[in-house]
Amino acid sequence: MTDFRLIILALSIVGCSLSAVNPMYGQNVDSLQDVLARSEDPYVQAELNLQIGNVLFDQEDSAAIDFIRKAVMLASHEREPVIEMRAHHLLYRYLKRYGRFEEAMVEIDNAITQARIFKDRKEESSYLYFKARSLRKNGFAERSLAPYHQALSLYIDLKDSVQISRCYNELGIAHKVLGQYDDAKAFYKQSLGVSSLMNDSSRIANALNNLGNVIKNQGYLDTALTYYYQALEMHEARRDTKMQTNVLNNIGIVLGNIGAHDQALDYYRNCISLRRMTNDTFKVVSAMTNMVTAFKSKNEQDSALHYARLALRLGLRRGQKSSTAHAHEILGDFKYSEGQYDSARWHFEQGKLIREQIDEKLDVTSNIYRLGKVDMM
Repeated sequence: MTDFRLIILALSIVGCSLSAVNPMYGQNVDSLQDVLARSEDPYVQAELNLQIGNVLFDQEDSAAIDFIRKAVMLASHEREPVIEMRAHHLLYRYLKRYGRFEEAMVEIDNAITQARIFKDRKEESSYLYFKARSLRKNGFAERSLAPYHQALSLYIDLKDSVQISRCYNELGIAHKVLGQYDDAKAFYKQSLGVSSLMNDSSRIANALNNLGNVIKNQGYLDTALTYYYQALEMHEARRDTKMQTNVLNNIGIVLGNIGAHDQALDYYRNCISLRRMTNDTFKVVSAMTNMVTAFKSKNEQDSALHYARLALRLGLRRGQKSSTAHAHEILGDFKYSEGQYDSARWHFEQGKLIREQIDEKLDVTSNIYRLGKVDMM
C-alpha cells in the first residue's frame, strides 16, 4: 500500500474511532465524506465507503446501505477480497436488521466466498455460523444443518473450544426443533463435554438445561428434572438471573406434567418476577401460557382464560412466535369446549400458520388434529 493510502486510511480510522465515543456522529461522517470526495484511489474510496456505512449502520440510518453497496462495487472492481468480504458481511447485517432475510442470506454467502478467496478460515467459520444461526432462528432448521457442520469442522481445525461448544449446542437446538431428539441429545452431550473440559460453568449449565428440554420431550420427566435442578443450582451460584428464569420455567412445566400444579405455579410466578426484575419481559409470555395450563388442570377456568388472553396480547406485541402460537391453541381449546367452533377454528389456523413459519413440525401436526376435530362437529 502506498504512503498516501496509509495516511488517508489513518485519518479515516481516527474519525471512526472518535465516532464510537462522540455523540456528534454527523460531524465524523461529514469528515469521512470530505476525505472521500478528495480521494481518487479506488482502494481508499472502498475503505471509506465501508467505514461511513458502518457508522451509519450503528446509527440505524437507512442511508448506510448506499455506502455499503458502493464499497462492495469498488472492492470487487479492485479485486480486494478483504474489503469486499467485510462489506458483504455488513450488508448482510443491514438486510437482516430490516427483515430482508433471503437477500441477507445472499450477502452472507458472498462474504463466505470472499473469505475463502482470501483463505481466512477464522472469518469463514464465523460467517458460516452466522448464516446457520440466522436460518435456524428464522424457521429454517433443516437448511441450517449444513452450514453449522461446515462451521464446526473449521472450528475444530482452529481448536476454538468456545465455538465448538457453541456449534454443538446450536446443532442440538436445530435437531430438537426438527423433532430429532436422539440427535439433539447427542449434540447437547458433546457441548457439555467440551464445556466441562473448559470448566465453563455457564455453558455447562446451559447444556444441562438443554438436555433437560429434549429428555422432557422424550417423556423421561424425572431425568429431565434432575438435569434442570443441576442447571438451576449452577446458574444460582453464578447469580445469572436471566438463565435462572429459563430453568425455573422448565421446572414448572415438568412439575405440571406430573400433576404438581401448585408447585408449578410457584415456579412460574418466580420466573415472571425475576424476568420483570431484569427487564426480560420478552420471555414472560412463555411463563404465562404455562400458567394457563396449570390453572386449567386445577379447573380454575377464569384464571386460565385471563392469562391466555394476556399471553396472546403480549406475545403479539413482542413478536414471540412460539408462545403466541401456544396462546392461540389454548384459546382455541377454550372456544372448542364452549361450542364456539368458528372461533376455535380461527385460533387453531393461526397457531398452525405460526408453527409452519418457525418450522415446528410436531406442533403443526397437533394443530391439524385440532382442526380435524372442529371439522367433525
